[in-house]
Order: sequence, then structure tokens, then C-alpha cells
Amino acid sequence: DDVSAAPAGGPETQPAWMLRVTGHIEAHPGEKLTVERLARLAGLSRAHFVRQFSRLTGTSPADYVFRARMARAARLLQASQLSIAEIAHSLGFADPNYFAKAFRRAFEVSPTEFRQSGLFAGP
Repeated sequence: DDVSAAPAGGPETQPAWMLRVTGHIEAHPGEKLTVERLARLAGLSRAHFVRQFSRLTGTSPADYVFRARMARAARLLQASQLSIAEIAHSLGFADPNYFAKAFRRAFEVSPTEFRQSGLFAGP
């Protein structure tokens, strides 16, 4: 499963609102990033935002946020000594067990197995 959260096309092809939204997602992965909040940040109605975001990225805003969080989790597991609970909380997961289930859904291994593998071919 590809967990890359990068928009389709290079930054030079993205509208300014899209760069603002994706930059915000990358900079604030632990915040509550609702579709409504992202649409406001984009300056678009919720429905128009979802249509345009999905067209530009090939995925829904919620899936994009999930993939961005999982990519950040993978980087933190490999490059930090933070506990899995600390990583989960930094990414907005109140429950480390739920985070572990979400991580396994994205990478097909647990966060612990991922960290121990030493392998990470991520974004």
C-alpha cells in the first residue's frame, strides 16, 4: 500500500489553496484536521473543496490526512527514540492501540515490527 501523501503533479501545478492546505496538513499532523477546517483554510465550500482536492490528489481529504500521518509516523519510528504512545499522541491519536491498528492497516506490520525492521522506503 502506497502511503505517500504527495499531491499528483509538482507543486508548480497546484493552486495556491492546495499548497496552503497540504502544507498545513504536513506541518500540523496532530491537530484535528476536519474536512470543514481544511475547506475553510482553502477558502472553498466544503463540497467544492472535496471535489477539487480529490481531483488534484486522486484521494479524499480524509485519506490524504491519514496517509500524511502514517508517513510521519514511519519517519518518527525510524528516526527518533519516541515511544509508540508519544508518536501516537503527537499525530492526534488519543489511543495508542488505535494508532497501532491504523499503522498496521497502512503498512501491514505493527509499529514495533516496523521500527525493529530498520526498513523504511517512504516519502
